[in-house]
This record gives sequence, C-alpha cells and structure tokens, in this order.
Amino acid sequence: MKRADHVTSPVGLLLRRFRRDARGVTAIEFAMLALPFFSILFATIETLAVFYASVSLETAAADVGRLVRTGQAQTQGLTREQIRNRVCGIIFMGCDDRLQIDVRQFNNFQNVSFNNPLNGDGDLRTDLLFQPGNPGDIVLVRLFYAWDISTPLIGAALSNMSGDKHLVVASVAFRNEPYNNPAAQQGGGG
Repeated sequence: MKRADHVTSPVGLLLRRFRRDARGVTAIEFAMLALPFFSILFATIETLAVFYASVSLETAAADVGRLVRTGQAQTQGLTREQIRNRVCGIIFMGCDDRLQIDVRQFNNFQNVSFNNPLNGDGDLRTDLLFQPGNPGDIVLVRLFYAWDISTPLIGAALSNMSGDKHLVVASVAFRNEPYNNPAAQQGGGG
C-alpha cells in the first residue's frame, strides 16, 4: 500500500513523467558531443591550412631559387626586401615579420649546412643572410614562416616553436648557372 501511495503522490507522478519525457534528449546529446566534434573539425582544418602553407612556401622557394640560379636576382641587384615582396605575392599567408628569408652561398655541396633556424628559446634566429652568390656558386635558399596555431588542442602536437607556433620551412639548394655578372666584369676590367 505504501507503494501505491508513492506512485499516486504528486511528486511520484512528476518524477515518473520526467523519466518518460524524451524531449530535449537530442539537445543534451548534442551538447555532450559538440565540443569533441568541433575540436576535431577545427584541428583538421588547421592541419590542412598548415599543409597548404607548406606547399605555398615551397612554390615561393622554387620561384626565388629560379631568380637566384639564373642570375636575375644578382644582375638586377634585387635586395632581400624585393625578394620578400616577390614571396609575399605567391604565398597566401599574411606577409609580416613571421616570414623570414635566408640565402647562403657555399663553395661545394659537401659544405651546405641546414643549420637549425631556431635559437635555444625556440624563436627564429636573427642571423639570417642574403648571399645570392656568383655564377657557379652553390646556393641554399630557405624560407621560414612562423604559423600561429589557434586550435588549443592541436597546439601541443603541431607546435615546434615557442608560443604555440609551427615553423613552416621550404628549402632549395642548387648551383648558380653561368650568367654575365656586371659587378664581376667591372671589378675584373681594372
């Protein structure tokens, strides 16, 4: 008899009706799944953007490499800033202080060194050079872009710099083609 009172009491009826009511279940389930779903979605989008940035930077490195290799950069007297503007016209990312260019000349391919572009603190080094070289020189062109990672959960997996940044690097090494170097001709003509 006690059981019958419990079922017929207003509180018991309210609890039983609440347990059977399925309205709002979808909203609660969505709320539970929304955070992981959108985290994975945004992490995937950010990873794709980093890969696209890498491909874009590789295209720019090939373009800059062609300018240097064929002697156009040297004969036209292109500066680092002019090369940078050329790169900025190719890449889709914002062209600010996150983009750095390093062009180094070497005597032979055995001496080409891909030194670490990051300092001990995980920041991009500031001793980058611009040495496009002369005809026949070995040249290494490297482009660096510090990508800001905005998805919190993927930051630990993608960041390789300080401050939740991912360093995107594009490199190309080659021997400069023979070309007429006006500076060398003026110096040798005495």
